[in-house]
Amino acid sequence: MDARQDYDRFWDKTPAEITRILEAAIRRDERDHEEARIRNYELANLIAFAHHDPKKMPEYKPIASKPEAMSDEVQQARARGAFIALALRSKG
Repeated sequence: MDARQDYDRFWDKTPAEITRILEAAIRRDERDHEEARIRNYELANLIAFAHHDPKKMPEYKPIASKPEAMSDEVQQARARGAFIALALRSKG
C-alpha cells in the first residue's frame, strides 16, 4: 500500500480499515502540502524584505521548545473544567 503501510499486512485489513488509512494518508498529504505553501509564502516575504529594504527585515524569533511548567493544582483545575464542560454539553 502507498499509505506508508506494510504491504504484507494489507490482506489482514478490512475494507473499512483500508478506507480509514487511505483517508488519513490523504489528510496528512494535504496538511503537508499546506505547510509547504505557508513556508514558501513566508520565505517569499523574507526574500522581498531582504531584496528591497534589508534594514526592515523582521527579526528572527525562535519557537519556544518547552511549554511552560504548570503546577498540579492548575492541571487538575483545567481537567476538571474540561470534564464539567463536556458533561454540560452532553446534557444539552
